[in-house]
Amino acid sequence: MLKYYRNCDEIPIYNFYKVLQEKDYNHLYPEFDGYNSVEHHDDIEKTWKKIYDEYVDLSGDKTTMQYYELMGDILHLTTRYKVVSALLTILATSAMEKEVTLLYIAELKSWDYVINTKNPFEKEIEKMVLQLKQSENKIRIKESKLEELKKENSSGESFTLTEQQVALELALNKNEIDIKKVSVSKWIAMMSRAKNIKEQERKQQQNNG
Repeated sequence: MLKYYRNCDEIPIYNFYKVLQEKDYNHLYPEFDGYNSVEHHDDIEKTWKKIYDEYVDLSGDKTTMQYYELMGDILHLTTRYKVVSALLTILATSAMEKEVTLLYIAELKSWDYVINTKNPFEKEIEKMVLQLKQSENKIRIKESKLEELKKENSSGESFTLTEQQVALELALNKNEIDIKKVSVSKWIAMMSRAKNIKEQERKQQQNNG
């Protein structure tokens, strides 16, 4: 069995964020090359939960997971909305053979938009349009929750790894931090150090002012 990362001391921050963003457990395996999937051990989900819980304990950050889950939901819903809108427009406005129509209906079903071919076609299209409007409302609700989450992030820190990397490099006066080598534990310690430096600079500016 392939070796896998077991805790925050082992897993690089890059891999951690990849799993967080994409829910791709391949990144829990050092041997993963970024292209070819590896065979997962049976308890891989438990392993990831253990790593994430440790991250929360070390960093005190409980909102990052919520942020990326909302981002993923919004991306999926938005993509589905665009695809389904295009498919319904073609079905409603174009004359096509039955075989082609059934292909479009099958594609809609793959996006959870199910047309009952036994019912009148026009009525089913109306039902799909109504479902599409409901999906649009879901997108707005998710986007609103995301904005609320950003406002709750009172520290003003970015959720994205790249922006955190740039902020750390500036605060710690480092040319380039290799996010594929720095462990999660070390990353959290570096972030804490950067916060302290920033706070000291702020206090010094107040004293000098």
